[in-house]
Amino acid sequence: MIADEGNVTEDEIPDPAKFYEAAKKLSPMLVTRATLVPVSAAALLPFAAAGFTQLPVKELIPVLKHLLLF
Repeated sequence: MIADEGNVTEDEIPDPAKFYEAAKKLSPMLVTRATLVPVSAAALLPFAAAGFTQLPVKELIPVLKHLLLF
């Protein structure tokens, strides 16, 4: 049996305050200060691994410093 949408009881209506509080916690920024280090480490790890296999260490250290500090 299909319920009539016009007959909604008060128990079936969700609390809008919960949705409002959850929306206030959302951020338009994908990377915040708390996630900056893990995201940068995850992004630089493949480059560091490739660099260690292809470049001498003396050339790799300045490149990694530049990538981490820029």
